[in-house]
Amino acid sequence: MKDLGKALAIVLIYLDARSENFTEDDDIHALEDAMARMNEATDEERAALSAAFVELGKPEFVEYFGLAG
Repeated sequence: MKDLGKALAIVLIYLDARSENFTEDDDIHALEDAMARMNEATDEERAALSAAFVELGKPEFVEYFGLAG
């Protein structure tokens, strides 16, 4: 679960540091960084993230972030 943890950490660190000076481009870059980490994730990690999106009411994110498969 190392890569899943790192992806989550990237997002949480970004959110913690975010201020009114950040732009939408900064937000997108943070998500892209997190998902780049997920590209290295195991099938188990990807399945866990997919399940979390579905459980949290965002099943469309599974396909959006390239986790379907």
